[in-house]
Amino acid sequence: MIEFAKLSKQEKEKYIKFLVDNKIEFQQSDQGFTASFKVQNKENVDPSRKSIEQIKRASSYLRTPTRSVSPLRRKFTREDAINLIQEIYSKKFDDASKQLKLKNVVNEDFGVYVMRFAQNKQIDIKDCMQIQDENVFLFKKFLQKEYEEEDLMYYLFLRAIVEKEIGQSIYQSKKSLDLQKQYLSVGQVQSIISTVYENQVDEVQELLDYFMNHFENNRISAFDFMALALEKYNNDRKPQDKKILIGEQVINELQKFFYQEVEECTEQLFDQVKLIVNDLLQSIFRQDKRIWINRVQNAKPEDVLYLEGLQKQFKSLSANKQDIKLFSRKVLQTPQLSRCFGKLLE
Repeated sequence: MIEFAKLSKQEKEKYIKFLVDNKIEFQQSDQGFTASFKVQNKENVDPSRKSIEQIKRASSYLRTPTRSVSPLRRKFTREDAINLIQEIYSKKFDDASKQLKLKNVVNEDFGVYVMRFAQNKQIDIKDCMQIQDENVFLFKKFLQKEYEEEDLMYYLFLRAIVEKEIGQSIYQSKKSLDLQKQYLSVGQVQSIISTVYENQVDEVQELLDYFMNHFENNRISAFDFMALALEKYNNDRKPQDKKILIGEQVINELQKFFYQEVEECTEQLFDQVKLIVNDLLQSIFRQDKRIWINRVQNAKPEDVLYLEGLQKQFKSLSANKQDIKLFSRKVLQTPQLSRCFGKLLE
């Protein structure tokens, strides 16, 4: 108990200030005025003993909603998409090259690889996928497995050779090359093909002729060249019907000959050439000599023997590209075939 009368002047002032600040109430009795209060540590105060007003004041702050406002994102552009795609291609090729050197090849799904890349970069790959552009469409084909892992590695290998040919990296941190605006000459395409196929003369010339059909003003965009090369590589890998391959090879050879050597060759004339060749091919494929004999009418014994030899060889023929080419040349050397063409040109 504190007796106010016995306090010093300074102690009285402090005591009065304490009573006023804490709104202490006084009770009057016969002995005078008394004030009662209990001192507690702040940490040990029971929240249930707080006044209703204090709880209300506190709860109003607790209920105040907090809202985080994310900064405005810059719109994802075509250039952003190209840059991102080329960065992924570069990193994938570098990673694959390192694995080959270490003889530690990891067959990781390309979609998983891209998602892991995006997470590390803290980017949303969906922004890129929404861009309407040929670069994005091709990239999606790799993700959706329209092209397999082997096709992807061929494309990345070809891409590296194109970089050497043009003398600069396709991926550049600020702005990658736009391959649709980067053009290749005939000489550059031939150089690239020679590197890919290690100077196999027949392969190089055949591919060069193929790409030349897509040139404009003696040039082709690097993007179109790489896309065509990828498509051809993918098709060549797939098992194909040897009948179709032989037919295409024979017709292509005849087309070159007739349009180069026969001055008056027209589309109508060449259609008749194809009808003659079709009878010969069907006679081989269906193992039916009568089809060709009826066409030539005056077949000699040696003609029949040659045809039987083609029929027998066809049965065991593989779809290997070189085997198809050699067999097609034998078909074109069929004795009566040149005589049929001669009558057509009379």
